[in-house]
Amino acid sequence: LIEDGIIAYGFHGLSFEAIADRLTRRFGPDAGGRALVLHLGSGSSLCAMQGGRSIATTMGFSPLDGPVMATRCGAIDPGVLLHLMLRKGMAPDAVEDMLYHRSGLAGVSGLSGDMQELMATDTPQAREALDYFALTVCRQIGALTAALEGVDRIVFTAGIGENSPAARAMVARRLAWLGVFIDEAANEAGAEDISSGQGPALHVIATGVGDLKRVLSNVKARGTWGEATLGMALEQVMTPEQYATNVEVRPHSGQRVEYAIRLPGDGAEPVWLPIDAKLPTEDYERLVDASERGDAEGVDEAAKGLDLSLIHI
Repeated sequence: LIEDGIIAYGFHGLSFEAIADRLTRRFGPDAGGRALVLHLGSGSSLCAMQGGRSIATTMGFSPLDGPVMATRCGAIDPGVLLHLMLRKGMAPDAVEDMLYHRSGLAGVSGLSGDMQELMATDTPQAREALDYFALTVCRQIGALTAALEGVDRIVFTAGIGENSPAARAMVARRLAWLGVFIDEAANEAGAEDISSGQGPALHVIATGVGDLKRVLSNVKARGTWGEATLGMALEQVMTPEQYATNVEVRPHSGQRVEYAIRLPGDGAEPVWLPIDAKLPTEDYERLVDASERGDAEGVDEAAKGLDLSLIHI
């Protein structure tokens, strides 16, 4: 199976890399010691880091494992899947659709997979889904704490982790057994340090993966697998309006790319920058570097080179 690529890949690597960088800058070479990074969003995973290096994550071969997510199931007994297919006659495609798109918070609540909507809904179903979210996150924290043989700090990041004080509090309150105590005022204020007491420190850190160059480097370094996981990478760094799938970069050319970034154009139509094997990486990086240097001439020259590359895609 390993020869067929059946291994634990892990996901949200761009996010975890960015947090490791931030921890190293703040705490030095040991990156704050034993850290649990909680990437909590529509897709959620946790990473156990020792000295800034990952030693375990909750996602493995696919982005389904770990805590319950917006529409993904999280950890599930494989026997359930066998039962659905072998005894209930459910087609594999239908099982896949259920696990990815009709499970998670949406499936538990029967209402929505959106954390904000559930928090604004005062129903038993919404409360059950929120409680289950906190429980499954804390179960994974327990497992990763065992892998680290202790924990020095816990970092909240990504859409829910960064922006929902209520979600952070729900998780932290279940961790008193670990010596974790949250400073309610600091948490509500959105401070970076939100712990209270002598136990493991609690931090809220933005992923900092908005730099498109991180995505480009990831694709270039990982080749085919980079393309296979690119959707998740783009989900981490961009809003749905900023990129699209199956895009015809040049109108009426009949040639499509798997992913493309939407750039402002001169007319009503956007300009699409392909992000796959056809990506003119070097041209784009020259443009970014010239912009960061404030080199107007270099920007103009690099932009022309990028335009020319896009024309020949």
